[in-house]
Amino acid sequence: MNINIQYNLYGYLNTRNAESLENYYRYEQNYKNLIEELNDRNLDNEVKMLEKNIRRMSESYLEQTNETVQAKRGRNVEKYKTSYEDENELYEYINVYIYKLNNLRFKTNSANYQLLLLAMNVLYKLCIFVMLVVYALGLAVTTLLVRNMIRPLTALSNTAHEVAKGNLNVPQLPVVVEDEVGVVTRSFNQMLESIRQNIEQLKESMEDAHRANLSKTAFLRRMSHDIRTPLNGIVGMIHIAEKYNNDVVKLRECRKKVLQSADYLQNLINNVLDISKLESGSLVLEHKSFDLAELLRNNLTVVAMSAYENGVRFEGGVDASTIRHRHLIGSPVHLSRVLMNLSSNAIKYNHFHGTVNVHCEELSDDGNIAVFQF
Repeated sequence: MNINIQYNLYGYLNTRNAESLENYYRYEQNYKNLIEELNDRNLDNEVKMLEKNIRRMSESYLEQTNETVQAKRGRNVEKYKTSYEDENELYEYINVYIYKLNNLRFKTNSANYQLLLLAMNVLYKLCIFVMLVVYALGLAVTTLLVRNMIRPLTALSNTAHEVAKGNLNVPQLPVVVEDEVGVVTRSFNQMLESIRQNIEQLKESMEDAHRANLSKTAFLRRMSHDIRTPLNGIVGMIHIAEKYNNDVVKLRECRKKVLQSADYLQNLINNVLDISKLESGSLVLEHKSFDLAELLRNNLTVVAMSAYENGVRFEGGVDASTIRHRHLIGSPVHLSRVLMNLSSNAIKYNHFHGTVNVHCEELSDDGNIAVFQF
């Protein structure tokens, strides 16, 4: 349940989606109802104390998530980020305690199973004794008792041994008669189902944690590559400005290039929210007017700085004679990102003193659509 809360909270923080917020409040109420059933007293029982700790941490977790939502709705970016980190840490602690609780319950069920097996052995011996007594009453009665009592007990014993070996895929035993054996069989079936459910919950928790780690690693890898290029350009211009501290023209040029790189970096950060849409395949491209020549000049300025920092010679630029239509309608942010990624890869995987050429040429147009080659 806390997984649903965390998922919808994450969705709301990244998209401010009303549906995610509504789902968050619904799952929050369900989670409150669940933790109300947990122990809230100090008892000399490890399971009950774990339940108490989970309940206390869950109450703190819900308070923290509410602070995060309120900070997000109030557009307090710094506060909701800090609050989100705190509640995410609580979320991880809760999962660890739930894991401990499941393990402890598993051990308790195993101990109950041993008691149950002992009871079955006692019952088995009792049945043998009863059969010896009844044997005097006649072979027919003995045969009937053996058929009605030994067969289910043997099946129960065999199934118990299979479970003891680690095989939980055994079928549940049918309860034929509502006697002592039927009661034991039904209890055994309930215990086996409880063990299966606990193991499935443990597997699901481990798979969810593994998927979360993979998603976080992939996201950081993509973003580090996109952010590194403009940051390298900014650092390079700052170093150049320090060398020409008294050259006003050079300082103005450096400041202009730093602003261009900063604008690109700001656009990149603003588009981080698009990552969920990109992964779900629902990303919608922009449809607005822009100047292709100006976009190319701004991007090539950042690329040239990155090439200089990596010891790569950069060639290229904007040639007005090869572009007949510079004022276009499209998605400039995504076009800029594609060109920047391609250029950055060309520089990153080039050799020292290598060369990178970037050119743009308009190939054709039909009056509505123009085709460009980069």
